[in-house]
Amino acid sequence: MRWNPCHLPSIRQQMAHLMNDPATPLYALLPEDRVEFASLAHQLSAADLYWLTPAMTDLSMSSGQKLPDVRWVESNSPSPHGLAVFDGGVGAVEFGGSQLPVDALSWGPSPKGLRLWQWVRRDWVEAMLGLGEGQAATWMPSLIPAQGNTLPVSCETTPTDKALRTVVAALVSAWTIMGQPHLVDRSQVYPDGEERRALALVEESVTLVDLHDRLVPQVRHARS
Repeated sequence: MRWNPCHLPSIRQQMAHLMNDPATPLYALLPEDRVEFASLAHQLSAADLYWLTPAMTDLSMSSGQKLPDVRWVESNSPSPHGLAVFDGGVGAVEFGGSQLPVDALSWGPSPKGLRLWQWVRRDWVEAMLGLGEGQAATWMPSLIPAQGNTLPVSCETTPTDKALRTVVAALVSAWTIMGQPHLVDRSQVYPDGEERRALALVEESVTLVDLHDRLVPQVRHARS
């Protein structure tokens, strides 16, 4: 499976298309109804795209674990709608009776607060179902929505669920770190011309978020 920042726009396009396709077998695999899928497809279409490197993912995880309380403030997010890949995974989520790594998070406003989705890579799901890599590529997107949660506006802290707290804490930490230019390097990554033409992609980019080189050894030491 292609898995690097320049492919994220096409992955997002495939995800949104399948969310809107009532004939896809994906509907049988996931518990959400079609109204929920339509809302998720809209969230994806409006999302700004981010790719956090392994070092940035590690720092987000370690910083999140140190937070005494996990408080989310919508104004802290880098964009109202977003899809962020955490390269290396950020926590785990139950899916189909198995615990799978969370590879990406998406967010967007909802009438009741912030709607947060946890995504897992297709190859994890294929392995869980006993399929060979790529066998489900025609009907299953490269990222699968595993769990959606609404964080109410009136709720200052995350629910007590440990797995959800881990994920939200990492996201909140990532938002904070991304806003500190003395810590991170942000650059724009684009699909190559051939892929852009083949998929009729508009000129869209992915924000690659990495730590400054001098900080990477410190993060690795802290995680070891």
